[in-house]
Amino acid sequence: MVYSTEDGFMLHTYYSVAALNLVAFAAFFSAFLFTIKGKSRFTWNLAIAFTFYTCMGVAYFLSAAYDDPILSFHRWMTVLGTFFGCLFLGLFFLSFPRPVTGWLYWLYFGIIAVLSVLLTANFAWETLDAPRVFHFEGHYWDFAADKASLFVAIWILGYIVLYTIPSIYRMVREKGLSRLGAIGIYVGFVFAVIIPAMANALSRDGAIDRGLFQTLWVTLGVLGMFWILIFIVSTSGEKSNLLSRIFAISLATTLLAIQAISYPVFVEKEKDFDRIFYERAQRILLEEEQRPDDLLYISHYDSDSRAITVDYNRMSESPVQDAWDREYLNAALRRQVVESKDPESFLRRAYLENYQQGYMALMMRDADRPLPDLWSSTLTDRAYFKSKIRKLPDDDFRTGVLALLAKDQGAIEPLASVMEQFVNGSKLQGPELKAAVLEYLTPMYGKGERIYRTLENGQRVISFLVYRKGGIHEVAFEYLSYRHFIHPQAESFIIVILAITAVVVIGYPLFFYTALLKPLHSLLSGVRRVNDGDLDVELKVGVEDELGFLSRSFNDMVTSIRGARKELRDYADKLEEKVQERTRELEETLKSVRELKHQQDGDYFLTSLLIKPLGTNTVPEGPVSVDFILKQKKSFEFKHWKERIGGDLCGAHRIYLHSRPFTFFFNVDAMGKSMQGASGALVLGSVMESIIERTRMSPVERDRFPEKWLKNTFIELHTVFESFEGSMLISGIFGLVDEATGLVYFINAEHPTAVLYRNKGASFVEEKNYYRKLGTTGVEGGIHLETLQMKPGDVLFVGSDGKDDLVMGEKDGQRIINEDETIFLKHVEKAEGDLEAIFHLIQNTGELMDDFSLLRLGYREEDWPAKAAVLSGENKEKYLQAKELEANGDLRGALDLLEAVASDAPELDPLYRKMASLSTKLGEYWKAAIYSERYSILRPEDEEMIFASASFYRKVGQFDKAADFAERLRLRKPEDPHVHLFLADIYMRLNNLKRAERMLEVAERLDESEERNAKIRAKLEELKSTAGKA
Repeated sequence: MVYSTEDGFMLHTYYSVAALNLVAFAAFFSAFLFTIKGKSRFTWNLAIAFTFYTCMGVAYFLSAAYDDPILSFHRWMTVLGTFFGCLFLGLFFLSFPRPVTGWLYWLYFGIIAVLSVLLTANFAWETLDAPRVFHFEGHYWDFAADKASLFVAIWILGYIVLYTIPSIYRMVREKGLSRLGAIGIYVGFVFAVIIPAMANALSRDGAIDRGLFQTLWVTLGVLGMFWILIFIVSTSGEKSNLLSRIFAISLATTLLAIQAISYPVFVEKEKDFDRIFYERAQRILLEEEQRPDDLLYISHYDSDSRAITVDYNRMSESPVQDAWDREYLNAALRRQVVESKDPESFLRRAYLENYQQGYMALMMRDADRPLPDLWSSTLTDRAYFKSKIRKLPDDDFRTGVLALLAKDQGAIEPLASVMEQFVNGSKLQGPELKAAVLEYLTPMYGKGERIYRTLENGQRVISFLVYRKGGIHEVAFEYLSYRHFIHPQAESFIIVILAITAVVVIGYPLFFYTALLKPLHSLLSGVRRVNDGDLDVELKVGVEDELGFLSRSFNDMVTSIRGARKELRDYADKLEEKVQERTRELEETLKSVRELKHQQDGDYFLTSLLIKPLGTNTVPEGPVSVDFILKQKKSFEFKHWKERIGGDLCGAHRIYLHSRPFTFFFNVDAMGKSMQGASGALVLGSVMESIIERTRMSPVERDRFPEKWLKNTFIELHTVFESFEGSMLISGIFGLVDEATGLVYFINAEHPTAVLYRNKGASFVEEKNYYRKLGTTGVEGGIHLETLQMKPGDVLFVGSDGKDDLVMGEKDGQRIINEDETIFLKHVEKAEGDLEAIFHLIQNTGELMDDFSLLRLGYREEDWPAKAAVLSGENKEKYLQAKELEANGDLRGALDLLEAVASDAPELDPLYRKMASLSTKLGEYWKAAIYSERYSILRPEDEEMIFASASFYRKVGQFDKAADFAERLRLRKPEDPHVHLFLADIYMRLNNLKRAERMLEVAERLDESEERNAKIRAKLEELKSTAGKA
């Protein structure tokens, strides 16, 4: 789609999340200071200073959230906030812990205030008509006014010195607690203000990453303000309350936790963007009919002729710029170096342009190091170096750049030396020399690396280079594609920050009023009334904590006194009064029963609310579509809410294993009715959510094969429910669907058999293994998987026994219960696989007598047809030529051609099978292992190639990988003795003799006549004997 800023009110990024984090705590800190009753002058000054600090944070937030050049004016607010914030920080130290002489205080205020106004007005005037530029490294608009910014930066340094002088005076002059307060508060300023200001300057020069600056700014800002708050409260003598301190601790801890979580999350999100859009670029080049709306242009650089052509352009004018030929030439050089078997020799022979000599020197120094590693390690150094050169004035540029080049440039010293030689030998001056020097720092983009560009028409784009034979293609997308990609993740964090702040600011006072202040006031009021002779006092105990214990003890004491007084009059009471008292007790008992019923419904309602978010379908639109119906049997009413509760639960999520998308689904039925079943569903849903989140966050989990991941998940769930010692059992089906191939892996734990709807016919899915319910104690044996290959248009149904347990009518006063499971097959066929229609047919057949849940899983239905990878054009000719070479006995030539085809068509699985075969014939088993592994990833249903991968890895000595692939087969084919024998051999090689013994025992049990059993047994006993002697 075509994006514009009108598509959304804000487009958040990590930078707006970080800014809002700081704004939340800074605003709270300012409000805390303003609400102190009878505050001193230094508290007023500190509150005003951090109000300006808050405004700066708001300006940074707005500049990160809105993509509009008008947001360049956020710099006015940050400059104003910086100068006036520093002004009031200086006034704070002039008044803490006691004010200095009046005339000195007001003289400082007057001079610095006027100076701040003049400096801010000067910056505003200098930048009013300044060009506005977009900084991609921080995704914000700014003024192109380096001189004005440098002028402001120098003055900010002066302001920091101005308020540091009185702070040092206080640290030296004051004694005792006041000196400790001055030292502690200044240390807090160093963390909250000074270090972030230095990091901001470094990030603008490119010395540190902008994201790292944002993280430092927020983390140190929150820690610094919290540190200042502690010392203000502890050493100033200001009257603050306990609740405010609790609020501050809670808010600071939570916001820091959010910051710690958000940074790695957004780092992964950035990687996801690059991966997804690079894959889109590859597909666009492979499939010419694909021209998405956010695609702006496709340019092509011919390596031989060095000509740049535009294959596709959605804009009215050509996007090609003068510097592109140098960038493409650098990219071509990088490609050749990466693909060269001997980079050093290649560089010595290659013809290079003058501006490429510096990069060559840099690469030659570390010729043994992979180029991508070298380039990423020097990225910050090169960016900082380039920023320094750009900021040098055009006048007398030669002197300035030579002075810069004379300094040691560390990791990029070879590049700087070549540039220095060029400057010394060049006759250019001023801007011409500057432009020529910057050519030496022309980017050298790599394959799949994100490129930011601002075209001459102002259009901002994000592009990727795709290497193809004969040249390099650049595929460019609209910049706003990136913002819309990042926005949902950032918006979630924004909502969390606002919600947490609201809870702390609004919820905490309400909670502590009820839990602390109100019980204390009630207790004091009761004591006063008892002192006045009123023994009818009874305090309400709201919470069973220490105050609740005191209130209850007070009630017991008053009751004892009141009982002793009344005991003397009991004998004079009349029978009628006793009857009335007994009746009143019965009425109170009935009232208690009603209250218990109301409380039970409340428990039901709370449990139902907790379960709802655990049974969700978060699978996005794609080749696998998931939908389900869930209707619990038990209904109840709590206040004006009508809800249902039960033990059935469905859920579906997308996870990534080995970088491939899988749809995880489950349908479970917890043992017991109402609350017991709901408790089981709640526990399972909670554990399941934890597993899914762990998988998304943990690289180790994401690197597991699907068979291993599903097995581990099943064992973890069983272990949790086994701890309940049989009081909580769960039946269910848990499965994974490979979205690319439609292969389904699943485990059935004593749950109704799944149903496959294919070609208008429904049938039960065949299952070889049988497992008891989750939580069943004393269960022994291994865990194995079932697999099912779904075809395009297939639909899989998984449901609880509620779909079959129907009341068909009555006979002789007894209910007639359906016992025919095939009725469901007829419903599926009659409804043609439609979920709602199936549910209505079931309801019309009979009355539901149990919780009902039914999950529908469709694969590549009409909206998502299968797309087969095919060869075309030059690749097809190469493939046919490779077959001819193979037929003529030129296996090496055939393999080289197929490798070239595979680089352009990486998703074409038959290529890898053929390349594995050729590599085997050539004796290159490393390649055979790699190609067979790639094939098994693309075609996981081919168990023969999985075993081939294991065999090749054993042959090259990679026994761990061989074991991984063989274990995948064992999980699928538990009755195959050859797989167990293979694993026994592998584990002996890995010196895991216990595991080898277990595999061998299974192989011997499965096939006693196998000749290799005796050989493996003898070798194993020999290894065990050797290990015993050692």
